[in-house]
Amino acid sequence: MERTIDALCSQCQDERLAFRRNDTVAPEKRSPGCNALLRLALSGDDSALEQARLIFEPFLQGWAASRSATLPDIDPDDLGHDAWVDFCLGAPKDAAELLANEQIGRAINYMIRCAKNRILMHQRKARVPIDPGEDIERLRIDGPDASGFADDVRACIRRLLPTGKEVIIAEERLMEGRSSQVIAADHPKEFADVHDVHRTTERVRAKLKRDPELQELASRGAFGGILAMAALLSSEADMPDHEQDMSKRPCQISDSELLDYINGVADARLVAQVEASADCVVLTRTLRDELTALQPILRTAFCPGTMRLVEYQEAVVQGVQRLLLWKHVKQCPHCQAELRLLEQLDATPESLGETVGLVIKRIVEAVFVRPEMRTHAVRGEALEYLVDGIRVLIQIDQETTKPPRWHLMARLRSSQREGMQLENVLVVPTNEGTGADSATMQSVATQITPGTAQFEAEALPAGFYDLLMTTTDLDIVVEKVPVGHRA
Repeated sequence: MERTIDALCSQCQDERLAFRRNDTVAPEKRSPGCNALLRLALSGDDSALEQARLIFEPFLQGWAASRSATLPDIDPDDLGHDAWVDFCLGAPKDAAELLANEQIGRAINYMIRCAKNRILMHQRKARVPIDPGEDIERLRIDGPDASGFADDVRACIRRLLPTGKEVIIAEERLMEGRSSQVIAADHPKEFADVHDVHRTTERVRAKLKRDPELQELASRGAFGGILAMAALLSSEADMPDHEQDMSKRPCQISDSELLDYINGVADARLVAQVEASADCVVLTRTLRDELTALQPILRTAFCPGTMRLVEYQEAVVQGVQRLLLWKHVKQCPHCQAELRLLEQLDATPESLGETVGLVIKRIVEAVFVRPEMRTHAVRGEALEYLVDGIRVLIQIDQETTKPPRWHLMARLRSSQREGMQLENVLVVPTNEGTGADSATMQSVATQITPGTAQFEAEALPAGFYDLLMTTTDLDIVVEKVPVGHRA
């Protein structure tokens, strides 16, 4: 067996050298030596695992080193090592697909996905270091030290914030930094007015600051960026709420309003009021420190995990889950910044001379075109949406049924994309404003006309629907299509 592994190792090294010498080689080219070596390694053969590490860990370290300008605070050797271990932990369950047809491109892509995941973990200050001598087989069984942390945080947040309006405040107000006016306008069923948003904000802050379980979670040492939160929460736990008696504090602006100032979404009047008061300026610094300390916990509770975000960026995640992630990313500045970083990493020229064939499909939103703004004639009362030169035309007709149901037909048109076809379509009833859990969202049945960019859905109840239409190079989203309502 040792001789066989040595022969496979030598063959794999020759194949890797051929890749590096010829960057025009297609990623689908067969690589039987590397393929066989990785199969043995991922099946638990220690000798094959070590030989594979000696080949592919330096590859990952070189990938990281070639992006050092983008990643000045990350050691390429540490990143390459951790990514290799993550590959060994995650790849066995997908080995048949990753190593199909003696190809190596999918396995290489998965290794790079693990490296990108490690970069995001570093960005979130949540790196779980893996000792070079760590037993990979133990890690396969037990997982890294971070395992279970996110589940514990989410369970704690669910207990602390049992109502939908409190969750909205924690996610959109405290984590994403949206203004009180925007939240009140977007969630009229939850909030009576802006003052209701302010009151709920103060209640949520008090709960988050004073809960002992949340403080214990915040102090877990494996997540270094969260450590500062425990000291801050403990120091403020016994202090009276600022909002209890406004007349007794120097700054007469509520903490909730000051959050708008801190997040850069305050109007000119509020900005002038804050900056005219030295006491208010001092208080904003305290609140900013509080928000900074809360961010790791809130991001753990509400943002997708780092690997999930990488899979979203690479369009590995499909279906309803891709739509849900898009809706989160659309308004989360933290995830948007991380996606920009991932795009920078993918845009970096590959200095190792190897093409891995990763084609990332963009997800774009089509915007509604009001009838008076249309540049083309539209038959009947069809709705029109536009994105990237693509017109999305949606016709909705009431069916002769009781209770009332509607028929939706949509087609994509573009003079720049001859022969455009739909690969997949989702029509999903939106739960926004209903209090329903978005995780339970289900798509309705649709029928794509073969070989075209047209589809239809029948027997739809009145409501608002999100559409996700997949073409060969784009995922196109149309939000809140009104069915049984006027646009």
